[in-house]
Amino acid sequence: MPGLNFTVPSMAEMGPVLPIKVIPSTAMYEILKTEGKPAPAPVDALVMVDTGASLTLLTREVIAALHIEPIGSVPLSTITGSDDCRRFQVQIILPNGLVSGDVVVVEPKQLHGGIQGLIGRDMLHGMLFVYNGPTNQFTLYT
Repeated sequence: MPGLNFTVPSMAEMGPVLPIKVIPSTAMYEILKTEGKPAPAPVDALVMVDTGASLTLLTREVIAALHIEPIGSVPLSTITGSDDCRRFQVQIILPNGLVSGDVVVVEPKQLHGGIQGLIGRDMLHGMLFVYNGPTNQFTLYT
């Protein structure tokens, strides 16, 4: 199981953040190919690993850059209340080049702290996450 190691100098404030790339789902790639349209470029996003989040979230700006349509909606409860939020199917590329395969992400009304998404337990269930606070490092084993 290969590990991805990250050092975040201000991890106590920022949390365990990492850069990812987001691309359309495999189904969307097939539709674009059939229609003779180019696929959108991968979208860069800074996300935080959040074991308290049951779902993976990406901001409106990240989703909009992909030019994809929602596949439905889901109620989302946060510390600021509950909202009905749109769901999208995408693929997430980790910094080691590993592609997640198709995953459903939710577009929250807002995220705070300068991040563009959360990696929730729905993605983490297939990984091992080690948080080493004293060294400001974390590792994701995929």
